[in-house]
Amino acid sequence: MAQAMAQYSQDHYAQQTKALASSAQRLRGWVGSDPSKVPELADALVELTAHRLLGHGYTAAAADAQEAVRRAAELLAAKGPLGPYTSITDAARYVTAVIQLAAIQAGLGIPDAAGRTIESLRDINDQLGDGLRSQLKPQTAIWALLCGARAALVCGDMTNLVAHFSALAQETGASRYRLAEWLTGHAPVTIRLAYRCKRGFGHLVRTGRRAYEPMRTFWAGGGL
Repeated sequence: MAQAMAQYSQDHYAQQTKALASSAQRLRGWVGSDPSKVPELADALVELTAHRLLGHGYTAAAADAQEAVRRAAELLAAKGPLGPYTSITDAARYVTAVIQLAAIQAGLGIPDAAGRTIESLRDINDQLGDGLRSQLKPQTAIWALLCGARAALVCGDMTNLVAHFSALAQETGASRYRLAEWLTGHAPVTIRLAYRCKRGFGHLVRTGRRAYEPMRTFWAGGGL
């Protein structure tokens, strides 16, 4: 029964991926003759990228994520410089696309690049503040915090890492982040060792479906 449910879940995920990819491709064909479809295309690319991220399809998501950032940036810039009259919808679309790109970079094993990508959003976050943050989906905020945590861990910024784990615990309610926060503050070498193990042995759980599923999900997933 468990195997059948897992197979159904995988098939359903694949069907959703195909439907979202087809929708994005159809919109690409329309925007050449109808530029008013560009926001719809950008939103479709963001939705497709989010779906692939949830399935840990980092490589498959990369090209669409880059296009989503480009499309969202063009829409945001078309209405003038950032300021009090900036469209929050356009800003949230752009920030979401950039965070998704950072999550892909982190998932592909380049957390320092992910950290720089997140850092590039500092200006827009500072200018638009809570109004912008309120428009982001919870999962988007979690991806941003995970990218920041990975970057802090790689560069050895334990104070910043504790802050990110605290924010993740608050955002998700997951006890593992409370534990990670405590370990970072009291036994930071444990966290660094765990991350090195993930980097060193993570490839073993990306080799296929033969891996034990909960372990594969832990190592390949967004836990850190």
